[in-house]
Amino acid sequence: MFTAVMPPTPSRPDPVELLLCGHHFRISQASLRAAGADVYDKDGLLIMAGARTADTPHPKAGRLVETAHGDPD
Repeated sequence: MFTAVMPPTPSRPDPVELLLCGHHFRISQASLRAAGADVYDKDGLLIMAGARTADTPHPKAGRLVETAHGDPD
């Protein structure tokens, strides 16, 4: 399982998390990269970083990042 965190857009002001199986992650990698998504593996580790500017931090993937790093929001 993978969690893709889609960044906000002008029409969607908040990030959105997508849960993907391995197959759908593999076939969607180019689109996720083009959209600037951060992707986390099942352990909550960042495996694909979206495009960010220096002043835009990476969003966290819900409970997965908190569990993996013990870092509650």
